[in-house]
This record gives sequence, structure tokens and C-alpha cells, in this order.
Amino acid sequence: MVSESLHGANHYENFPVASWLVPKTIRPDVLALYRLARLSDDLADEGTLNSTQRQAGLAAIRRRLTTGETSGSASTDQACQDLLKALARHGVSPDWMLRLLSAFDYDAQHRPFEDWSAVYAYCQCSANPVGRMMLGFLGLTHEDQQAIDPDERLLLASADAVCTGLQLVNFAQDFGQDLARGRPTLPRCDWPTDEPDQWRRLAPAQRAELVMRLVERGERCLVQGEPLLSLVKARLAPGLRFRMGLELETTRLGGLAMARLVRNRPLDCWESGPRLRLKDFVRLIGLALLRYSRAT
Repeated sequence: MVSESLHGANHYENFPVASWLVPKTIRPDVLALYRLARLSDDLADEGTLNSTQRQAGLAAIRRRLTTGETSGSASTDQACQDLLKALARHGVSPDWMLRLLSAFDYDAQHRPFEDWSAVYAYCQCSANPVGRMMLGFLGLTHEDQQAIDPDERLLLASADAVCTGLQLVNFAQDFGQDLARGRPTLPRCDWPTDEPDQWRRLAPAQRAELVMRLVERGERCLVQGEPLLSLVKARLAPGLRFRMGLELETTRLGGLAMARLVRNRPLDCWESGPRLRLKDFVRLIGLALLRYSRAT
């Protein structure tokens, strides 16, 4: 089990979540974001609820965020209220969380993607809003219309690339689990047959190739997000710069580390999937520290 000092939300991820690196001034806000996102994500595709029940639960969260109507769950209402307060403190629009909920709605319906354009459009809702809200918490440009110079546009593009890359690598890592839920994350245009429940009968090389199509795209996105560290380092206030620079770069490197594990053991992703260990995160933080020292 990875230490809570790395995963403040006490849930495994391939990257640190509100770790000790995040300054106390914004750590509760980061946790509020993660907790509601995790609650909504689990509602969309975990457990035994049917699609109608999942969508109804997500709709209740949306109403709580937009109208204040109670969801029927005290813990859900508290999670919504905590996030609304965090967003308001930093002047971040709740629309980003609503966009995230639209992706979870898609998950709840278990509709396959038709092509890669649909996959990337999904990531624009399922992953990129988290990065935009994080930038807002840090007092950085997070809205497209606010990006008035090339470096600001590069900042947004880099953050989006990291988030999309993490989503695609996660798709690869959880390939078998998503398939078992009846929701293959590989788009139809790359399906080997029209019956996903038969894919486990494919030859090992074919099954490995399906996973690789996802992880290779994820890796490319994470590499495209490399400028994020330098851009954040140049813009953040001294009290945030060092620790948040390490947090964000460790997040990106965690995605790349998982991508390497998937590359080395793609067939594992048809079962439980590989996991990073505590020693891996320690190494990643060290590498992030080195990269931070060299960033200009």
C-alpha cells in the first residue's frame, strides 16, 4: 500500500494525490476536488448499480452543484459543498466539474468510442478539467479565453496533454477490467472483432497489441506535456513554486513509469494490471527534483 503521504485521498493512483509536497494552504482544496471526482467516477462504473441508477446518482450530484438541491446522501452533499467552496476561493468556475460529470455520464451508459477523435473528446471532459482546476487553485491561467500570450497557451496545452496522457495510460492499465464491465476503451475503429467478449480468445500477441495502441498514445501525450514544469516554475509564487513543481512533474513521470510497465507486461493488463510501488514513487520524486533543478 502506498503511503498516505503520497496519496492524501487514501486511494491508489499512478501519481501523487495531494501529497506532502502540496502546501497546506491549498491541500484541502486539492483533496476536495479529488474526493468528489473519485466519488463520481466510482458511481459511474463501480459496484452493481444499473445504468439508470448510475445516471440518476450523477444527476443528483449535478443538481447539488448547480441548484443546491440535496442529493439524498449526506456524504455526497458534503463533498459537493467542499468543492464548491474550494472553487469559489480561487475564482474557478464549477463548469469544469460539470464537464467532468458529463464524462462520467458517458461511462455510466457504457457506450464504446467510435474512433480516436471520440476518445480524445472524452479525455477533454474526463481528465483535462482536473488539470484546469488545479491550475486555477495555483492562481495560474486556466481558461482558454484568458490565455493571451503564447506561453499561456502552451501552459494550457501542456496541462491538457499530461491529463489526457494519464487517462490513456490508465485505459491501457485497466484494459481487462473495463472489458469485463462491458465497456472496452479501445475505439471501434481498432476493434479486432465486433464481439469484445471474445477478445480474450485472441492470440497473446494480438491481445498485447490492443493494449499497446492505448499506451503508445498516452506516452506521446505525456511527452508533449514536458514544458509544464518550466512554465509552472516561471509563474508560481516562491511559496508554491518548488513543491508544486515537484508534485506536477512527479505526476507526469508517474504516468510515464506506468506506461513503461505496461509496455513491458501488456498481457498483465488483461488481468489486474501492474501497479507502482512506494520505492517507485521515491525514485520518481528524486527524478522530478533533478528535472526541477534543470528547468529554466
